[in-house]
Amino acid sequence: MTKKPHRLIPQILAAALTLFGVALCSTPSSTYNNMGNVKSVLGKYEEAIVDYSKAIVLNPKDADAYKNRGLAKLRLGKYEQALSDYTKALDLNPKNADAHNHRGYAKLELGKYEEAIADFNKALELNPKYASAYKNRGLAKSMLGKQEEMNADFNQAFELNPKEANGYKIRGLLNFILDKKAEAIADFNQVIYLHPKDASAYNRRGDAKFALGKKAEALADYNKAIELNPKDADAYNDRGYAKSDLGKKAEALADYNKAIDLNPNDGFFYFVRANAKSDLGKKEDAISDYSKAIDQGLRVGDAVAYYNRGNAKSALGKKAEAMADYQKAADLYKQQGKTSHYQDAVNKIKKFSAK
Repeated sequence: MTKKPHRLIPQILAAALTLFGVALCSTPSSTYNNMGNVKSVLGKYEEAIVDYSKAIVLNPKDADAYKNRGLAKLRLGKYEQALSDYTKALDLNPKNADAHNHRGYAKLELGKYEEAIADFNKALELNPKYASAYKNRGLAKSMLGKQEEMNADFNQAFELNPKEANGYKIRGLLNFILDKKAEAIADFNQVIYLHPKDASAYNRRGDAKFALGKKAEALADYNKAIELNPKDADAYNDRGYAKSDLGKKAEALADYNKAIDLNPNDGFFYFVRANAKSDLGKKEDAISDYSKAIDQGLRVGDAVAYYNRGNAKSALGKKAEAMADYQKAADLYKQQGKTSHYQDAVNKIKKFSAK
């Protein structure tokens, strides 16, 4: 009979929590700290923070309690508060590599890249084999455009911890953004090797393959991503785009519909579906989707949605409405400094005005 010890972990932690509760009367400060640790492992970060705070009240010089509370706040996205706790922990114990690494990550999230690097440097000075600190420093360097240094740090992190799947995924995303699609594919390959059921890795690898023109391979990756996670709206949207490019317009539209069913609050999905409907000659439906995209906000900016809606209205002979959309698009393109797009929208307006 196959054992599944991981299923017992919550029960073991809950039992530990009970034991710590019973022990409150003997060593209150350390017990509150321990209780906080257990709650953090259970994902109960707010409750953990309460316990760490009690530990700090009982022992204001408990560096570990500040460090642990900082980590719980970090998990909740409270980066400024986490930064304060890590700073206090380091005042009490300046040789804690974990505190330097975590404070650096808080600074990274706050956009303080140079300061973050200084903390990661200190963490590595204290622990030269700290894989996470190399990975985080690489990420901070990438934000400063230091791509070669980023790669050196990531490579060092992987050498120290070859099973660092999250690091490969981060670098893969960065390489994709930097238009290093082949390198991105290699990174996602490694993530998939380490975690064959990571749906997002298949999806992102599909994006990289599609960008390189490997459309059939990209489609296979999107299929696998959806098989592993049938509720991934992005995967349906991306697969729809691949199908559309392969001429499978009706199948693409079905995927766009599914993406919106799963996430009806993402304006980008409506924008993509609007383009598909417009291509299929469904101009009124397309206009409706462009309007929803504009109302909800786009990842790519509203200007292109106004411009495309103007095209759809123009095709239906709605001259005044189309001109209004082209004017709005022109104004937005001008604000964004996109001169050629601005001029294109202006030319559309001039064309209508001349009639």
